[in-house]
Amino acid sequence: MTAGSTAADLVVIGAGPKAVAIAAKTHVLNELGYGPLRVTLVERREVAASWTGRHGFTTGYELLGTRPEKDVGFPYQSGSRLGNGNQEIDAAMLRFSWQSHLVQTGEYRRWVDIGAPPPSHRELARYLSWVLERATNGVQLRLASVTRFELVDGSWRIECETTAGSREILLAEQGLVLTGPGVPTTLPYAKEVAHRIISPSATAELESIYIAPAGRICIVGCGESAVSMALWLIRRHGEDLEITFVAPTLPYSRAESFLENSVYSDPQLVAWRHLAEDQRCEFVRRTDRGVMSPAALAQLGRHRKLSFVVGRVREIQLSRNGLAKVVVDQSDEVVRQEFDAVAICTGSSPVGELVRLLGDSRRQVETRLGCSLADEQAVMRQLDSALALRGLNPRLHLPALSGLAHGPGFANLSCLGSLSDSILSAYVASSINGKKNMVAGALP
Repeated sequence: MTAGSTAADLVVIGAGPKAVAIAAKTHVLNELGYGPLRVTLVERREVAASWTGRHGFTTGYELLGTRPEKDVGFPYQSGSRLGNGNQEIDAAMLRFSWQSHLVQTGEYRRWVDIGAPPPSHRELARYLSWVLERATNGVQLRLASVTRFELVDGSWRIECETTAGSREILLAEQGLVLTGPGVPTTLPYAKEVAHRIISPSATAELESIYIAPAGRICIVGCGESAVSMALWLIRRHGEDLEITFVAPTLPYSRAESFLENSVYSDPQLVAWRHLAEDQRCEFVRRTDRGVMSPAALAQLGRHRKLSFVVGRVREIQLSRNGLAKVVVDQSDEVVRQEFDAVAICTGSSPVGELVRLLGDSRRQVETRLGCSLADEQAVMRQLDSALALRGLNPRLHLPALSGLAHGPGFANLSCLGSLSDSILSAYVASSINGKKNMVAGALP
């Protein structure tokens, strides 16, 4: 071990829903004797930071698009990855369920009586904090910012900087999990207009932008982050605000049908891995990419000053009036409109975050993979059943990119229990099988 460093079997970067699900499952596995497994979560702000409303990615007031019953243990089918007959794992995970959280906080009766509504994003954040406070067996939370990581002497060497400014080194001896929203994607714009550009992760930028009572805002994108931004702006600036969405396609809403939800919960119902890749991509595009949840649309539909422009933003310039001029390419013409501010809500790139943190180790990783990390589709194809990149040891798990190969629910919040099973099975499956065999051998 490097001097001044600490080690864990598995290090998880981030402390959002995926990380908390891994922590809860680790606690249960250790408690039931399937460990020991040491897991460290590294988070630079706070637990569920992207959901609290304090860090820009969401206001915290939006309603969760996924049912809260799809909690950190859902779908409670650990036997599919951790061995048949392991109902004891699922039973123990029920202590971390959404309903258990409401019972312990005295809110369960009220939640049922008002129709079991979806929680707000900040209520989800409180639930995740509640889980992590109780998931302590083999689990540690470190508040620090990861600045880079690299492969050194058979471990992932992770450099961190604490809030106090001190430098720390963590060693992930068996595996590393990268979670979080990734690097926000951006669009070309002139530096002269930068003061009128807003990103979802920095809504404080609006403090320096003057927006008249009947001002005009352009939102580039038509997914959940775009809707979140629109609702935040409406609450802040009132009903006279004009909002224009610009996106390559018309906005769609999730159908939330039994079949769609089932594919997210259990992709084996449609033999996901055997579907043609273009079929899988189309399913994800129509149900998860650039779509708005029904709850968000219901809120947005109350605003009377909405418009939509279908096309791709070519560039953003500073107009003669000092406003942001958005140039949009359409099929048969070029549209130019002026706005007080432009919010770029075109999503984020987990691969971009991976490349940023790998630094000089990027070439080494690409050599082992046999593909460029800039090719996101190729990286997705390299993920094994543990949601880790093939050919790397210790493992590097990328759950946010695993939807194409293993099922769309792994990339979001739809099957957090299966996600934790997939990742942790790479470390404890032999212990579970060994315990089962010993028990079976003791039976008459």
